[in-house]
Amino acid sequence: PPFTATEGMLISPDGEVLVGRTRSAADSTVGYDLFDRAGKPSGRVILHPKSRVVGFGRGTVYVARLDEDDLVHLERYRR
Repeated sequence: PPFTATEGMLISPDGEVLVGRTRSAADSTVGYDLFDRAGKPSGRVILHPKSRVVGFGRGTVYVARLDEDDLVHLERYRR
């Protein structure tokens, strides 16, 4: 299937929807398709390997990243 339950679906406070994309086992890049409030595709989000979007704040997105020592780092980015 094109979408995966592993990365999930997230809805931002302003109504945008991020849907995790399926990738091959050899591909460590995490990608999300972005849809606007009307449900139309509006872009794609690519993250560093071993990362995933975990939530949103006012004008920010929170990403959890697993490092080489299996420690999880919470990162905040402006949207």
